[in-house]
Amino acid sequence: MVGTEGYFGTLPDGLQIYLNDLTDIKIIGIGLYPKDVPIELTNSVKYGTKTYLLINDQRMGELSIKNPKLKLIASYPKAIRPIIPAKT
Repeated sequence: MVGTEGYFGTLPDGLQIYLNDLTDIKIIGIGLYPKDVPIELTNSVKYGTKTYLLINDQRMGELSIKNPKLKLIASYPKAIRPIIPAKT
């Protein structure tokens, strides 16, 4: 199971498109700025299912990677946008 920030858009929809043929992976949206790990993800872990949460660090809300329910397995910086001079 994979929880993603938001219910639509690049992250959840992109994952659904990319993982379309993998029917054993369930993707759920959890909204923005969560206060706690959603119960669906907590239950998924309890039942022994590999469970992941994909979220931008600016939208972690009250969650923290120090939360004992979470383990950071990867972190990627945002791409740096090149500065393109204005045409005069």
